[in-house]
Amino acid sequence: MSKNKELTLFEKICYPVCGALILWGLTYTVLGLIGDNLQINSSQNYLKQASDAIANIFGLGFFGWGLIIFSIGAVIAITVLLIFARNTDRDYERAQRRAARLARNRNVGEQQPQVIDAEVGEPKAE
Repeated sequence: MSKNKELTLFEKICYPVCGALILWGLTYTVLGLIGDNLQINSSQNYLKQASDAIANIFGLGFFGWGLIIFSIGAVIAITVLLIFARNTDRDYERAQRRAARLARNRNVGEQQPQVIDAEVGEPKAE
């Protein structure tokens, strides 16, 4: 079986979407870290102000939401990868079993004795 199996349409759509979610979460996480650790006056730290405003509305700032979004994207991508890897393994094992069965049937036919032509006479009476 070929190792270069074509991706399905679902995989072609899901992997970039999950990658975008992971990138979005990573961006929020980095913005939260930069905003928290920027050594400037609080009135000029716009990242910290935006993170605090989001925290007042939703309960978490950039860092928290970034970790959540990153985790969601990673879990979805890993789940899809595992599902399609299992299906590929199942197809590979099915092909291996089929090849083994065909080889066994071919060998069984070669090991059986060929038809022998013999004349059959009357059974001898004792």
